[in-house]
Amino acid sequence: MDRDSLTSSTLDVRVIRADRRGARSRVVAAILMGRMTKSKLIEAREAGAVSIDVAGPRVDVALDGEVESLEAPLEFSIKRRGLKVLASGPGRPEPA
Repeated sequence: MDRDSLTSSTLDVRVIRADRRGARSRVVAAILMGRMTKSKLIEAREAGAVSIDVAGPRVDVALDGEVESLEAPLEFSIKRRGLKVLASGPGRPEPA
């Protein structure tokens, strides 16, 4: 799934199947070789919201490079027009 715009109000969700022998190694190899979209172990989906349940009451996750402990289930959704993007370039003024 290529994303041409951030205004679609959908999450790009990747589900990785790691329940078979050697699956994780094959997924890493597919990513490194640029064949992620062709791997049968990686499913691509779009959704407006996602709930991820885990085995325990809390799970450690990386958010912007920092590890935090969050309560399960993990809930992700889109906040429409929640991201303001400032861009400069040819024909555009510098952001203030």
